[in-house]
Amino acid sequence: MQNKMKLLLKSGHNVFNMDDLGLVWGQNKRSDTVQSARDYARKGELIRLRRGLYVVDQQNIQIEEVAGRAFTPSYITGETVLAMQGLIFPATTEVYCAALKTKRIAINGYEIIYHMLKPEVFYNPIGIENRDNFAVASLERAIADLIYIYDGKYDFERLHDVDWGKLTKIGKIYQKKVVIKRIDDLRRRMYE
Repeated sequence: MQNKMKLLLKSGHNVFNMDDLGLVWGQNKRSDTVQSARDYARKGELIRLRRGLYVVDQQNIQIEEVAGRAFTPSYITGETVLAMQGLIFPATTEVYCAALKTKRIAINGYEIIYHMLKPEVFYNPIGIENRDNFAVASLERAIADLIYIYDGKYDFERLHDVDWGKLTKIGKIYQKKVVIKRIDDLRRRMYE
């Protein structure tokens, strides 16, 4: 059998949860996967970030990949996307995600904050981009998520790069009047 570490390196990913390891290694029994991961961690070939989460190369950790693997399914959204787009100053130790449950996880000096979306919104793919190792919201989806999560009370400073047509279309998936109204208010404010 091929070395399990070679299989991980070939996968193109750096961060793995137990489900990922089981798939890559072709192990059907979770207990076998857990034991293999422990063995490789003991040898120093895998680094344990937290229970059930491992990294191959600690020098090349992308916190977005960690956030996406630490609690699945999830995608990067909210303030993290606004910071990536240069619309707000980045919170250096916080990563914001959308998920099916609310949760906070501390890993490697970062606080990963998962905001709950209802399933029909979360699973709607509009405005979600799958990158190599994680999923991330478009600027418009991140804005709509923030409006929904904070029930319309999130205040935006700079929205100069927003595609208002896309934002309006995305806003409809939440099926909440406050989201549509807030998007309309923001668009009017931009053009006053």
